[in-house]
Amino acid sequence: MEVVLEKYVVFSMQSFLNNLVDIFEQSCLLNSKKIALVFGSKKITYKELYDIVNRLSFSLYRLGVEEKDKIALWLPNCLEFVYSFFAILKLKAIIVPINNMFKREEAKFILEDSSAKILFCSIDKVSDAKNLLTRLSSLKYIISNPVPKDDK
Repeated sequence: MEVVLEKYVVFSMQSFLNNLVDIFEQSCLLNSKKIALVFGSKKITYKELYDIVNRLSFSLYRLGVEEKDKIALWLPNCLEFVYSFFAILKLKAIIVPINNMFKREEAKFILEDSSAKILFCSIDKVSDAKNLLTRLSSLKYIISNPVPKDDK
């Protein structure tokens, strides 16, 4: 299978694109100045996306995330979902998606069943996430953006 990027770049997918991280990194390399994401009025270039994902990936690594660790995403459609998705994949960890419409006990079931180590959540879920942190032995960290004012 061949893919045409721009008018002049043709490459074979089998030659070096083995997974989503490879495809992500190649796209960022080839399109660094182009817009990768648009969310509302905010525009993120591939270079900016690449840098954000790498910083987040390194932060997760410093928290002790290893290959095959489970990291849960309890997020709405937002830029942070994309950032965390690729940061998790870069570490070869496993993404555990949780429907953003789920209530605390529904999320608890998924977190418990998956033994997720880290939970990314939106600010409106932080209170529920803190409750789950005290009740689930596998859950070690909650990551929220922005951080609630009382937790800074």
